[in-house]
Amino acid sequence: MLSYEEFKSKISKEILDYLPDEYADYEVKIVPTLKNNEKNLDGLLIKNSKSNIAPNIYLNDFYDAYKDGVTIKEIFEKIAQIRTTTDPGSDIDPTKVLKYSYVKDHIYLCLVNYDLNRKYLSERPFRRFMDLAVMYYVNISECDLMQNVDGRMIMCITNDLLKGYKVTEDELYKTAVRNTGRQGKYVIKNVRDEVVSLRIEHLIGEGMDELTAIENANEEFGDPDCDMMVLSNAEGLRGAAVILCKKVLKEAASVVGGDFYILPSSVDEVFILPFKTVPDEEQLIDMVYEANGPVRGTDKYLSDNVYFYDSKKCEIGIAKSSACHK
Repeated sequence: MLSYEEFKSKISKEILDYLPDEYADYEVKIVPTLKNNEKNLDGLLIKNSKSNIAPNIYLNDFYDAYKDGVTIKEIFEKIAQIRTTTDPGSDIDPTKVLKYSYVKDHIYLCLVNYDLNRKYLSERPFRRFMDLAVMYYVNISECDLMQNVDGRMIMCITNDLLKGYKVTEDELYKTAVRNTGRQGKYVIKNVRDEVVSLRIEHLIGEGMDELTAIENANEEFGDPDCDMMVLSNAEGLRGAAVILCKKVLKEAASVVGGDFYILPSSVDEVFILPFKTVPDEEQLIDMVYEANGPVRGTDKYLSDNVYFYDSKKCEIGIAKSSACHK
């Protein structure tokens, strides 16, 4: 088995062999990148000399897949697929993203853990939110900058970028809250419904007819009266930040019938439970701590705390601290 350094070297030297002929003269390099929770990831850049922009394809997860048994050939093919389906082309003007008037309708909120991101946050505009920090990003995929992008490309807003926009952090926050809370940009789903939907898709993918798949999935996941809901954005990425939108919280309170607990699952989503269904808050903190096991230590981790939403005051607070687990 290749070491990680050998893996990176092999990918960078041979990836062009798996790409169409028009990529033959592209530059290939690996760029270390500081990400959320101050994780250092290695981004593979396959760049056209005529273009100032290229997708950053992170190799760390690919190496984990390789260690788990995915063949190196399959990894090459997947990277090639990602690169060809996210090719911005050469006829673009990347300076557009430096103009606030161009990006203002595509700026969104992101929540991260404050203590785990102090260095990361020092280079970016942010504000504190309890034990968390609010950051901002531009969803490049929504802009008309690139016509050939299949997927999602984002750009985190840095201090230098904010200076160029000539707006304050407060203005940035108000803009991002408005965009994040727009109709169609957030989802409030019953957890059971989401799981059943994914299971139906899987069964159909295995060849089962739709009606039988629906019946089997509903039977498999039992009680249809599940009170737990999931809050996220429509893409399911960096969606935990929808809890900063009062409109979303009020709608969620209407769905569950009043005050509720907020259980952080990851930076991508949170779960909510109505007060009336929770007899013991201590059980919640244990549940959150256990459920966060798979993401703790990764760039997806958000917090182990349990929060609450007071529907009368329209306020969020910390119900229980995770200090007992530290």
